[in-house]
Amino acid sequence: MSSITGDIRRATMDMDIDFVHHSIGIRSIERFVRGLNRAIPELEIGIVGDIIDLKHEDYRGKRVYVSVKDDSLSLPLRTKIDIGVHTHDEMAQVEYGFDVVTAPERAELQANSNEQMFVEKLASLLRHGALSNRPKDIFDMYYLSSRVRLKVVRRYVSMLVYSSRRCPADKRGMVDSLRRTFGSARYMRKLASARINWLGVSPRVATTAILKAVESL
Repeated sequence: MSSITGDIRRATMDMDIDFVHHSIGIRSIERFVRGLNRAIPELEIGIVGDIIDLKHEDYRGKRVYVSVKDDSLSLPLRTKIDIGVHTHDEMAQVEYGFDVVTAPERAELQANSNEQMFVEKLASLLRHGALSNRPKDIFDMYYLSSRVRLKVVRRYVSMLVYSSRRCPADKRGMVDSLRRTFGSARYMRKLASARINWLGVSPRVATTAILKAVESL
């Protein structure tokens, strides 16, 4: 999100990646991290601690904590990588070039489309409602809502939302669920945090735009 928006306020140190036709077993992940370490001679990258299983209703993956160090650091940086499996081949990925601070060229990777990011964040919000612990997603969704193809969003909603046991089974249910969540005074106060509100827009403006986008599906 930081890269596509050009806004440093949305920067994060965590990584979420999916393997395509590649095992997420422990040995496979260890080989992957060793490969990263060899690929970037200027950095020392290594696994810290145990690799952890992640299991949710719609997600199976691994969490690995890594240390990253170069000659400019007296102590390594610590971050985490959540690794899943890309199982929806029908969701087209996009070629995206990420800026690399230490190199003139960009890192070309397959990335989720705006539509996939919007729907994945929507599904999480629908599953957890006002208890959602990802309020920053609201401003991500607001940003993405005017930058998605609604025809593609409709298809992805059918795949990721209507098929989930914990999500509404139709558009009316989605709209009603969002209205209940956005009608929670406690939830709206949570969105007012300056740290969460990386766009600096009114939470009501953001939630109104999201609801309008969903109503238009």
